[in-house]
Amino acid sequence: MTQVNWERRSGEQVEEFVAAMLLLRNPHGNLITPSQGDRGVDIQIKAKTGGYDIYQVKKYASALSPSQKKAIEHSWKTFLAQTADRIQINSWNLALPYNPTPENLDWFEKLTGGSGITTQWCGRTQLDTLAAESPQLVDYYFGDGRQRSEQLLLDLFSIQDNPASPSQDTDSPLLETLRNNLLTKATKITDMLDEVDPFYRYECEIRRGTIEELSQEYLSQSRQNKPESFVAFRQKKDNDITMVLHVIPRCAESYRLKPITFGMSVRAEPDTEVHAALQEFIQYGIPPQNIQAEIKDVQSPPGGPLPGKGIISFIDYSEQDRLPPLEVKFSPNESDGEAFAVDVEDISHGVAPSGEGSYLRFSVRSNVATITLLTTTANELADLRVECNTFDGRKPSEVLPGLRLIAGLRNGGELELGVRDGGPQIFKARSSGSDNREMRSAAQKIVAYVESLMEIQKHTFLKVTVPVMEAVTKEDMDSTMEVARLLRGETVTRKWSQLELTVEDREHIPFDENAQQAILYHTKLIAQVGDQEIDTGYVKQTVCKSARIASVREKENATAAGYVTLVPGSIPEAVLSAVPMSQFEDSSE
Repeated sequence: MTQVNWERRSGEQVEEFVAAMLLLRNPHGNLITPSQGDRGVDIQIKAKTGGYDIYQVKKYASALSPSQKKAIEHSWKTFLAQTADRIQINSWNLALPYNPTPENLDWFEKLTGGSGITTQWCGRTQLDTLAAESPQLVDYYFGDGRQRSEQLLLDLFSIQDNPASPSQDTDSPLLETLRNNLLTKATKITDMLDEVDPFYRYECEIRRGTIEELSQEYLSQSRQNKPESFVAFRQKKDNDITMVLHVIPRCAESYRLKPITFGMSVRAEPDTEVHAALQEFIQYGIPPQNIQAEIKDVQSPPGGPLPGKGIISFIDYSEQDRLPPLEVKFSPNESDGEAFAVDVEDISHGVAPSGEGSYLRFSVRSNVATITLLTTTANELADLRVECNTFDGRKPSEVLPGLRLIAGLRNGGELELGVRDGGPQIFKARSSGSDNREMRSAAQKIVAYVESLMEIQKHTFLKVTVPVMEAVTKEDMDSTMEVARLLRGETVTRKWSQLELTVEDREHIPFDENAQQAILYHTKLIAQVGDQEIDTGYVKQTVCKSARIASVREKENATAAGYVTLVPGSIPEAVLSAVPMSQFEDSSE
């Protein structure tokens, strides 16, 4: 087994190797970007029982110099100032390939002893023990493990290069025999890869189907939090047998400890959608999706993309597991209401290949909208995009916060992304709002409509959900909002044009035909929400301030009943209010 000679290794090698040992033993741990001027590596590991163990990795392999002690002190003070109060800390551990002297332990205790935090010096003895338990990792960093893993990948994809080809008939039994033989060989190689590569494990399928068919299938699955870091497809030219290789990380930080990278040159014609998508990728790092392009100058690991024309999709990498719970606080313009906060999730982030800009994308917790922030190198907002998602069938209370945020962004205000419950701010920007007045008005009306659904829910045991919004007309929304206003105790004044009443004797109407009189009548207050007719338990009381008779007609032959049509008099207004049904029941008793 390859031994670790700590003194002969570079500081960068030591820090990366120690970090890899700790993270592979704790697969859900994370590397934390070090503070400016801090040359160590921070590792955060969440315990099953709650809380975090923090490791500060240093490269020092011999007696500590004053400057090295000063660096450790800086790391400790930075941890206290930036981390200790934000999360539950179980322990802080100093990991370096040097066993402490008694004087070192006294100094370490003096530095950390008064904090109330459990601290430990993890020295060469402990690191040697970990290294002895990780021969695969030692061989990868300091032996020939890396070269062997790359050769095994080449061997894996070469098994399809056998010149002997069965019939192209898709029903030929020889094809199934070939598939089984390829699977046997591939399994042997992936088993060896699992023994050699400490950062990834490998699974291989031999499938029937074309690359186009299978890649689309896996692309849809990749959006469902699948664990793969890399999926490679290789199809034999003369049949539909395709090898599918899944490269799966062994820990959350595998992609940083052993990145899977490739270079390509993609060419697209100006003034096309493909060209625009590539420009945004270059400027801000937004992953292009399903673009037809020609790939050239490929530099990739075995199994990576091949030169030629094809379809490219880059997938958002989720940062959800690496970040604390976040929220967006939105402060509308002064005349547009009070500030509010909305929880966000499904966070992804990327930096432009040129390093000139970046993007941050997240969904509001109810998933009614996906918001993308494009920023410049100066961390200034270049663009803010809101993509609305469907929310049919959802509870109004679930979707309302997200809809308020959409309306706020379209009307303008200040957006602040930060840790929930008053935590640190991550990003702050001002939205000038949309220039489209109709769009701003529509967003506000949808908010008022969903608020109205929430009010209606207070008055019924039936479950009220948001109907299919595409089928909701302007009149439907106005009617629902009017019902909600009445239920809140408001009165609604509106003009009316005609009212038809049924009378028992049209010859003796209790109404002066030549005069104007006030009319009061009651109907059930019904809310129509989609296909639901919801009885609110209230009566709608309508008072027409001034009415006159326009016409009288018979209801049926040989009866005295009839219809009376009333129209507004000098005051063409009606006042609506809601009265609890119980008041009418009490009065009838």
